Amino acid sequence: MKPANEALDASLKDLAQQGLISSTKHRRTISKEDLEALYAANQLGLDTPESLVNTAWFYTVLYFGKRGHENQRAMKLGDLQLKTTTGGHKYFILNERATKNHPDGTNNNEDETQSVMMAWPGNPLFPVTCLEKYLAKREPQCDALWQKPKNHSASSFSSTDDIWFCNIPLGKHKFENLLTDMYKKAGLAQVYIPHCIRATMVTVLKAAGSENC
Repeated sequence: MKPANEALDASLKDLAQQGLISSTKHRRTISKEDLEALYAANQLGLDTPESLVNTAWFYTVLYFGKRGHENQRAMKLGDLQLKTTTGGHKYFILNERATKNHPDGTNNNEDETQSVMMAWPGNPLFPVTCLEKYLAKREPQCDALWQKPKNHSASSFSSTDDIWFCNIPLGKHKFENLLTDMYKKAGLAQVYIPHCIRATMVTVLKAAGSENC
């Protein structure tokens, strides 16, 4: 029986590696304490160009589950659209364009349910307020959604400036290391990857004081 089980296990692993079946790996959840440490270290927040783009990216991944560094690098301003409900509540939707990994038509096997990012009234950090500020501070001459932040420590920068970002898109290497760099700069030893963000929704809700988590 043992050889048969080992053969089955090897076959399943091979199929998962080929992408023919889904693996069952569970991603680590980012803890409430680590999220608070990122805010305390100004790696998340709204006060500097770096923390603002970090936070806007973080919540875009959290709510919309953007896959792949190539897809993020290719995102444009019009991919995020701000809308308002009949009750006057703001929310963002993401218009995903076709990519080689996620084509349209019959080859697209993704869930087509529309994800939304709702405003949290009374909370200045989450998440629509953050995206609105980021979009307002972008360099309008650059059509890339994600842009290189200006150095807030430079004498030429002021928090009152209309534009906080450069006419330069964030590079692919930056996306690959963004979360890791945030943790290193905050002095945290734990290593997370972007896939962990999608497992963190309940943590974020509890950190914001939600009673229904």
